[in-house]
Amino acid sequence: MMFPLRRRIGPWLVQQLSWLFLRVARVEIRRSGPRRAMDPRHPTLILANHLSFLDIIVLSAVFRAVFVSKEEVLGWPVIGTLAWLSGIRFLDRARMSRRISLLKHLAAHATPGEALCVFPQGTTSS
Repeated sequence: MMFPLRRRIGPWLVQQLSWLFLRVARVEIRRSGPRRAMDPRHPTLILANHLSFLDIIVLSAVFRAVFVSKEEVLGWPVIGTLAWLSGIRFLDRARMSRRISLLKHLAAHATPGEALCVFPQGTTSS
């Protein structure tokens, strides 16, 4: 890996920037249910619907989540580079074998306390 620390530093930095954005935008997060959503002894998988850009910011702020994104994002100007630097894992959705391979890799290399976020529908649309 070219930047081995991006996996640790990227999600932390995104979390800090997400909290800053939410504060500046005056977005208030209200939690309900159990306070202990994550066990620091185990990795956590978050499956969510992706409705707006705020989903990513809130999940990043609250859980310091690392996201799985479609591989096409890597080719997007500026956003692709920022996504890669933030530690996002990229998925080649065109080939089922690559999907399975990524899922096996993520399961084998998940670290305790890490939150991995997947939006299963894979895209946003109106």
